[in-house]
Amino acid sequence: SHYGVNILTNSGGANIRVNRKSINFSMGGTISHAAFLQKDLRQDTALSYVYLNLFPRANFNWTIKPQTRLSIRYNGSTRQPTIEQLQPLNDNSDPFFERKGNPDLKQEFNHNFRFNISDYKVLKSKSIYLNANLVLTNNAITNANTIDSLGRRVNQAINVKGNYNFNLYGGYGFEIAPSVNLNFNIGPSLRRFVNVINGQRNVNDNKSFGGGLYV
Repeated sequence: SHYGVNILTNSGGANIRVNRKSINFSMGGTISHAAFLQKDLRQDTALSYVYLNLFPRANFNWTIKPQTRLSIRYNGSTRQPTIEQLQPLNDNSDPFFERKGNPDLKQEFNHNFRFNISDYKVLKSKSIYLNANLVLTNNAITNANTIDSLGRRVNQAINVKGNYNFNLYGGYGFEIAPSVNLNFNIGPSLRRFVNVINGQRNVNDNKSFGGGLYV
């Protein structure tokens, strides 16, 4: 095999920010243009891929009281397929594993949401906080595997729907005696990952919960 790859990217963006006494927010984004050109120098053929990406973002902060704050953030991002996923090189080193390219593979887009609120009372030594993070993925890039009766596996990158990741972390603390505080915290999380095995959609759900109590 003899391949040549050229990649050209250009990007630019803008952002607007507003500041007030207790509130500030910003919004904007970046636009990126990426062009991939892959040449098979032995077969004298070429494949080209062009991606126009938009990366939006927004941020909101509110100081409700001197020790009470709220913030909400959003960020959008993409992940482009690699050249190997679109059109991999021939690899005959393992007769039980074959990787196939997918020229129709789309880029994935991630929506990332963050939420935070906290309150602290100095004189009472009391605190409460809550953080949440959610990532939703459109056209997630994952793998499709086909396995035959002899254990030979064919792997191909594909796009799927339904991937997400969510986690929450919160806590509450207060003084039970001079210089002695009691604190609680919790941390549930949810995650879904999808792939395909022998043509069947394979959904992996992971749920976990953590908590703590300390003095």
